[in-house]
Amino acid sequence: MASASTSIAEPKMSNAGQLHFELKLTFSSGEPIAGEDVRVNLDGDGSLAPRFSAKEVVRETGADGAARVTWHRAGIFGRDARATLTVTCDRADTVLTLQALAPDQVVTGPRTSWVTERHTFGR
Repeated sequence: MASASTSIAEPKMSNAGQLHFELKLTFSSGEPIAGEDVRVNLDGDGSLAPRFSAKEVVRETGADGAARVTWHRAGIFGRDARATLTVTCDRADTVLTLQALAPDQVVTGPRTSWVTERHTFGR
């Protein structure tokens, strides 16, 4: 079994509503492992889901052996937020790493804008 963890410590004055992390699963030889489930556990403040409390999620690794997870501050205001993020994989002979991503490393995708529909009445 492989595991990795990191501490999250966001001061109450921080404006960070989310922190992004990338986990990477490889064989001990360094070759990436694709299609493997990795369990992510959060102990402490925050959530692993944007709109509800989630302390555990499972991510599947991609072709590069990587997967991403996001920590959400989840309405914690007026106090420091502290937690530990731990990732584990039950597969033997593996190496699991976990690293925080800088904001410029996170691609959130295109923004959606809503355009009101024009209605023509009486035609």
